[in-house]
Amino acid sequence: MKSALYIYVVPNIIIEKKKISYEEARKSMKNEALNWAKKEGINFKNVNDSTLLLNIERDDYLSIKKYNNYIFGYSIKKIFFNFHYGLKYFLKKIPHMMVLNPFFVHNFYEYESVANFLSSEKHQSNIKIRLVYSFIFYLFLLYGFFRSLKIYKPEFIFLLVLLVLYNLFVLGFLGTPRYFTPSLVYMGFFFAAIVKQKKSINLT
Repeated sequence: MKSALYIYVVPNIIIEKKKISYEEARKSMKNEALNWAKKEGINFKNVNDSTLLLNIERDDYLSIKKYNNYIFGYSIKKIFFNFHYGLKYFLKKIPHMMVLNPFFVHNFYEYESVANFLSSEKHQSNIKIRLVYSFIFYLFLLYGFFRSLKIYKPEFIFLLVLLVLYNLFVLGFLGTPRYFTPSLVYMGFFFAAIVKQKKSINLT
């Protein structure tokens, strides 16, 4: 949890702010982490590998704890002092997350990795189908939401909306549709409102 912002968000903020490539942003972050680790006397290895995170021995729990605290604090500072770029990145990722992907499980087993699928022609052709699928889904969801205003108590509707927004806020920066799946559980109540009558539902 402490490394997610560091890996997925901070590099993109640096890229947007300094107008540099991902590799340059990663190198800059890696150099700062190396300097910090040397000052803290933390042992690491494989400095020149292609990963962003430092490689620390698994049994060195104290160093791992310090490093996790470092990358979390580093991430918060970068986001806070570059809030404009962070918000811009966040708002760009949310639509990606909300475009539903009913093909994910099939594609996950058909291709060796997600990266291979994302670079395939099939991914591009699926986008159009996913957009239409998502549009129809949200159209019914909107209708169900307005129907629910006459059926559910306001407190219950507020809770459902809050749970959906919470999921978007916490995981929206990843832009991954499968992380939006838990929200579908809460949205299911709005779909239920389409077919249910007021007297049939007694939610407190």
